[in-house]
Amino acid sequence: MISKFNILFIALTALTLFLNSCGTYIYKDHLNLEKGISLEKFNNLGISFVNQINLRNNEILGKDNYIVFIQLRQSVYKNQYYLYAFKDNILIFWGYPYTFTRHNDPVIQAIGEECSDYILNNEYLY
Repeated sequence: MISKFNILFIALTALTLFLNSCGTYIYKDHLNLEKGISLEKFNNLGISFVNQINLRNNEILGKDNYIVFIQLRQSVYKNQYYLYAFKDNILIFWGYPYTFTRHNDPVIQAIGEECSDYILNNEYLY
């Protein structure tokens, strides 16, 4: 017969394993990132990227100048893309394309949609 102590031990072990498997990973590149850093400081961080997109004259973006850097993160199963968005050379948002498109700010959403289309239409990025 299983005692209450054994059941509790098994339950806590399972809970601990589950919570550890859902942890957030922090990339070394992100340790010095913060919203509002300049493009110059970003370039000094040494973050590698595969392409740069200049966005402007979109209905939502207006005439402001947006620059997005696309980073390719290679993994065992599939490649992932990561975006760094700048408005007037100031970092405003960074994340995966889907985090951009799910954001509540329509400007961030528009940037995510433009970049997702760009990635899908440029096969050399894969």
